[in-house]
Parts: sequence; C-alpha cells; structure tokens
Amino acid sequence: MSEQLSAIRAQSRAREAQEKRIAERRKAALVLVLRFLVDSGYTDSYERLSTESNVSLNKVTAGASSIAWADNRWWGAPTPCAMPAHTRMPGEHSQVDAADNISLLHVLQEFEDSYEERYGTRVKLIRRLGPADAADLAVRPSPALALA
Repeated sequence: MSEQLSAIRAQSRAREAQEKRIAERRKAALVLVLRFLVDSGYTDSYERLSTESNVSLNKVTAGASSIAWADNRWWGAPTPCAMPAHTRMPGEHSQVDAADNISLLHVLQEFEDSYEERYGTRVKLIRRLGPADAADLAVRPSPALALA
C-alpha cells in the first residue's frame, strides 16, 4: 500500500514539474516576443500584450516610454530588478526581461540552423493561407500551443 502511495506521489511530482516547465517555457517565449516588440518600436503592441499577459519587461518611470528605457539600457543605465512573485500584489505585472545573450531572432536562427543540419533541408516557418484557411484561423488555436 505504501509503495502505491509512493508511486502516486512520484507521478504527481513529475506531472507538476512538467507543468511548471511548460509554464516557464511559455513565459520565456512571451518575454522574447515582448523584448522584440520593444526593440522594433512597436510600443502600442508591447503595451497591449503586456497588459493582456500581465507580464512586463521592466518598471518604467512615470512619463517615460518603454522605448526610452530600452534605449537607456544600452547606454549602461541601471536596470530595475524584478520583484519576487511573493512580494507582488495580485494583478500587478510580473517584471522580467530577456537575457543579454538571447533574442527572438537569435532563437529562430539557431532553430533554423539546427533543423537544416539535422534534416538536410530548410525549415518552413510561415505558410501562405488560402481563403478557407484564413477563416479557419480565427477559430482554432495554433497546433504548437497544444504540444507545449
């Protein structure tokens, strides 16, 4: 009986660890997209996605835009540190940023290179949609989200 209980606990811990890794992977992808939006100058898109996802790259001083902060970052201005999750108030943004040595474009380039090396052909990241596909797109989520 205790062996069964131990096995159930181990399975539960493994499942929780897997779910945590998936959640961390999704948040990392979101952070890379947010950083790409800021670096590309899409401030409205950044603000909207940040609000919807409850994740922001940094704490911006009153009156300063995200782009101004991003520009200051490259000039050696001190970067604000993220507050630990247990100190945030409910509904408050989680503040994170992409690591210095990574970007969305870098991730795509590495994926393309490894895919081509492994399979001997270039990966197809985007595809053209027909009229039926475009109508269907609004209804169904991406298959990649189901696999994550």
